[in-house]
Amino acid sequence: MPQLFSMFLCHNSQDKEEVESIAKQLEERGKICWLDRYEIPPGTRWKAFVRDDLSNIGSLGIFFGPHGISEGQAFEIAELVPLMEERNGPVVPVVLGSHGPGKPGRPSSLPEDLTWVDFRIDFDPIQQLIWGIDRESPYRTESIAAYYRDTVGLEGEALHRELGRILQRGHKAMIYLAPRNISAVYDLFADPVVEGNIIRFVDQVSIPATVGGRRSWHMDQIWPRAYGFRELKDVQGDLHNIVPADPFHNIKERGADRYYDKDLDHGAPETKAFLDHQETFDPRGVIARACLYMAVRYNGDGHEPDLQLISGDKELSRDEPYLTSLKTLLYWHKLAKVSIEERDRNNRMFEYQGNRNPFVDIPELVIRLWKKDVPYGEY
Repeated sequence: MPQLFSMFLCHNSQDKEEVESIAKQLEERGKICWLDRYEIPPGTRWKAFVRDDLSNIGSLGIFFGPHGISEGQAFEIAELVPLMEERNGPVVPVVLGSHGPGKPGRPSSLPEDLTWVDFRIDFDPIQQLIWGIDRESPYRTESIAAYYRDTVGLEGEALHRELGRILQRGHKAMIYLAPRNISAVYDLFADPVVEGNIIRFVDQVSIPATVGGRRSWHMDQIWPRAYGFRELKDVQGDLHNIVPADPFHNIKERGADRYYDKDLDHGAPETKAFLDHQETFDPRGVIARACLYMAVRYNGDGHEPDLQLISGDKELSRDEPYLTSLKTLLYWHKLAKVSIEERDRNNRMFEYQGNRNPFVDIPELVIRLWKKDVPYGEY
């Protein structure tokens, strides 16, 4: 049976006002609480009802306030704690802010080694309580150094393989055009000023995200799916490779063009579709880092393609997992530096998808990966 409630709030009815205030704060952060006032109908044998309804509840919060433990609360503690622990559900003792000094007495039915949330002294007790519910620490964000620690001392192919393992390890697949994927892209590129608008990638124009109930923008893949993953919806849905685009630009101008720069790839047609808006926004760095990410993330494991960036002198056909030009993309990566907005998006993509773009985090990694191809200069 699905769990409809995040936490059962076990409390003395004389402390109800304070407990209901906590319940409201939890619900404002997305945690729906079970409270007897709202869940037990009149004429109900409440003890049996509480036991039976526990399967709908994810965790048990036991609140200690200035009025001590009531008879009903003592019953709930004795009955519900063993049942919750039997199915490995969290049991969280909570000291209310109105409780007097000193620790409350621990009922004999409560395990001795449980840690507490204390509304009198904890810096953010609501966040602490959510930690108890979800079992995911809000304070333990992995540092960039720790995330890439296994790449220390590696170069070339060895570094490429290790980065691929790191990026694959935490990756939660996002399926192209699934509602969650579309919602994530909208959130990542939402206009922070105009509610309901999204900022198109290339020209940075803010437009309504929907018009007449229909999406007004395309999900454009920077590494075109025609080169290696035309039928793979999970690869197509990788957030690090998707930007919102104008439909006309995406279909008529952008298409599945490869990337060339006239200063590096002599004789190749320069990629113009992305270069028309450089006076207001230079998209080349984001384009480059998305393609560099794809080349290290997808290495032919399982059903996944082995994506490769190569030089511009190879004849390519669609449906092959090759994209040009490596030299152009390395040059663009150097030319258009990582912005604050790009770093912020990378952090939020990590929250959605579980992996990062290493070239946003550590731009100079390209030197260790493609030493003979990188353009001269600092990153």
